[in-house]
Amino acid sequence: MRVGRKELVERTYRRVGRYYRKDPPGRFEVKLALETILSLVAEALWQGEPVTIRAFGSFKVVERGPRRWRDFKTGEIRKTSARKKVVFKASSKFLQELNF
Repeated sequence: MRVGRKELVERTYRRVGRYYRKDPPGRFEVKLALETILSLVAEALWQGEPVTIRAFGSFKVVERGPRRWRDFKTGEIRKTSARKKVVFKASSKFLQELNF
């Protein structure tokens, strides 16, 4: 099952609503909070900073070097340019919960 932003907002809204007896936050506030968190993580990664969320995992940007590949039509060996990749490493606590 894939969970998109809309489904994530809905699940967060339902779960957060249980903890409020009076005046729970609305879907708009939950969506705004979630969008803000995701944009802060993305902004930190764009700046090259690692992002660690305790008991969940860490994100960091790794630069991959150029890769060689063969063009099968011409038989010519070419190189791709260097690229950046986001790497996620799950925390040990998260892995323990995942594997029971």
